[in-house]
Amino acid sequence: MKWKLLLFAFIVGYFNLTSCNNDGTQSGINPPVDSGSKIQVIADDKIEIKEGCPGISNFYIHTDTALSRIKHFKDIYHDVARVQNPDMIYFVDSAWIDAGVINKFSNFLDATAPGYDGVRIVSIENENNDGFSNICLVPTTPKNNGRHKDEWGKKINANMGDYTFKNFNFDDSKGNALKKKFAKKFRKKPLLGPHKLDSLSESVWVGACVFLYLSELLKDPTKNLDGVRVYFSAYYKDDGTNLSQDYHNQSTVIIAPTRKGTNDSHNTDWDAVQSKYFIKRPFGALNHGQLCPNNCN
Repeated sequence: MKWKLLLFAFIVGYFNLTSCNNDGTQSGINPPVDSGSKIQVIADDKIEIKEGCPGISNFYIHTDTALSRIKHFKDIYHDVARVQNPDMIYFVDSAWIDAGVINKFSNFLDATAPGYDGVRIVSIENENNDGFSNICLVPTTPKNNGRHKDEWGKKINANMGDYTFKNFNFDDSKGNALKKKFAKKFRKKPLLGPHKLDSLSESVWVGACVFLYLSELLKDPTKNLDGVRVYFSAYYKDDGTNLSQDYHNQSTVIIAPTRKGTNDSHNTDWDAVQSKYFIKRPFGALNHGQLCPNNCN
C-alpha cells in the first residue's frame, strides 16, 4: 500500500510541475529567444500560449464543444417566445474579421504593452441603420480593480479601405451611441412586462495575448488562412467555467480562423488551432474572455 501512495504522490507532483504557474508560464519549457516582442511567446514550437494568458483549459476549445455552444446560442436567443424580444430576428450570429485587422491590433498591442492590455469585442447596432446587429473592436487599458477601460479615442494605424471589417477606430460618441442602440433593441426591449435580457452579453474582453496568438497563426504560410470568424455562443446552466459569468445561458464569443472560399466566402478551419501541450490533436477555436456583465468597462 505504501508504494502505491508514493507512486500517486509522484504523479500528482509531476502534473503540478507541468501545469501553469501563477504567472501563467509553463514549467519545464524554455521560452525561445526574445524576438523583440514585449509579450513573450512561451512555446516548444512555432505558436503557443502567451505569458499572462490563463491555462490551456480556458484558451482552447474543441470543435464539438464550440459547435455545441454556437447551436445553444441559436436555440436560446432566436426563440422569440423564450427571450420575449421579436427584434432578435435581426441579431447576426457571427462576424468575419480580415487577417490584416488582426495583425494591426496585434502590432499595436505588442508595441504599447503593458499600457494597453487587450481588446473589447462590443456588440453594436449597424451604423447604416439597417437594424441588424454587428460588433466593433476597442483597445483597452488595465484598471486597478482587474477590469479594463475602453479607449474609444485610440486609433489603430490602418488604411480602412484595405479591409472588409471596418468597425474599429470609433470615437467615444459614435461607439457609445451604437452600443446603446444595441442595448435598447436587443437587451432591454420587452414584449410583455418588465423583462430584461441580461444574459445577452454587451461585450466580451480578450487579452492582448489572444491577438498575438491569432496574428502568428494567420501569418503561418503553411495554413493559408485569411482571417477569423467571431461566433456568438452561449454557456450552459451548469458550466461554471467562466468567473465573469453572471447568468445561466450567458452569451460569449468563440473565435475561429478561416480560409478563403469560393465567391469571396470565408470558410472556418476547425483544424488550424492547435496546442502542443498534453493533448497533441487539433482544437477547434479560441474561447477566452471576460463577459460584460459582470466584467465591464
